[in-house]
Amino acid sequence: MLEKLPKKITPCHIKDAIIELRFETSMPPDAIFGVIYQEIKDDFPKLENLPITQLPEQMRKDINLLYKAYYKLTNKNFVFRVGPKMVSVSNIEEYAGWNNFSKKFYKCYSKIEKLKIIDKIVRLGMRYIDFYEFDIFDKVNLNINKENQPLQSNDIFIRTLLERGRFKQTLQVSNNAEMQLKLGLKKGSVIDIDTYIENSNIKNNMKELIEKGHIAQKELFFSLLKPEFLQELNPEY
Repeated sequence: MLEKLPKKITPCHIKDAIIELRFETSMPPDAIFGVIYQEIKDDFPKLENLPITQLPEQMRKDINLLYKAYYKLTNKNFVFRVGPKMVSVSNIEEYAGWNNFSKKFYKCYSKIEKLKIIDKIVRLGMRYIDFYEFDIFDKVNLNINKENQPLQSNDIFIRTLLERGRFKQTLQVSNNAEMQLKLGLKKGSVIDIDTYIENSNIKNNMKELIEKGHIAQKELFFSLLKPEFLQELNPEY
């Protein structure tokens, strides 16, 4: 564990950062979007229906689709997604930094909270996806051994679930991933960390939990990096 966590690294490889809430509500599913849209449309002028809206209503009730987004709204740097039981804010491509990213989320949530449509928050999650155009397994403290020797492969995928205090973290690392970026589809490596908390008193401790979850995410991420790789990223403390 690092004694101090960097406040910034350069270059920053974060290509997608997401804060997501899943909730219960007594409002009819079809009404959720319209009510929220009126509050956030000025901040996110571009509206897009997502493919799930083309499915029959009965199919959308499938348990695997309950917390999917139905609509996506975008501005220059951020994406707001909304479904009958979820909202999320994403910072795409160039990461704006935690202060700016969290501020955007808090602003959106404040507007939604005033609507009094959320009865209970059942999950709070923060997901960061970092993309690299090289084999990340050469740079991190992760490996798979075969006969006591590191396994060498151009197609390694690791997925595990970790517990960190009150949070759970799904860690996924791959050296054979594809990601759609502004310059097109790129192939390389990803470090994907989803830090989340469920079935807790989330609604009354929202900001505290988000800040603690963000620290937990950073601690896991930086613990993965080999010291020499971290130095290549010019950490600022």
